[in-house]
Amino acid sequence: MQLCDRLGWGDFVRQMMLIDYLIINQDRHGSNVEVLHGKDGRKRLSPVFDCGNSLVFSCYDVEASIRGFNPLIDAIGTNFIGSKRLAENLAVIPQGIVKPLREEHREALFAGLNDVLPDYHLDKIWDIIWKRWCIYANL
Repeated sequence: MQLCDRLGWGDFVRQMMLIDYLIINQDRHGSNVEVLHGKDGRKRLSPVFDCGNSLVFSCYDVEASIRGFNPLIDAIGTNFIGSKRLAENLAVIPQGIVKPLREEHREALFAGLNDVLPDYHLDKIWDIIWKRWCIYANL
């Protein structure tokens, strides 16, 4: 984190770590973080990408598995920074690093997905994100 802070990327990395915690991203290794070089010579981190090993990815499309998935699983990831346990990374993520999540944000987050995923799948995704957010917000 010290290098990220020196380069001015610390808050972005902490936000990325929070997102990874919220979505149970288990695949944030060094190749899933890119440095972009601007035409002006400035360097910055790319937006978050490659989150395929997140949420209920291990359940595939099996309804019973999705419904039974534990939203508070203590997932182990391939994190490039911090702990391999996603929940342990919350210790370095200050409150206020992102705008608060509210229950009414669900509709905006899932806009356009009603025709893509069944309701039980969307319900579980929200359950994961919301319950994990509440843990972070109550630290």
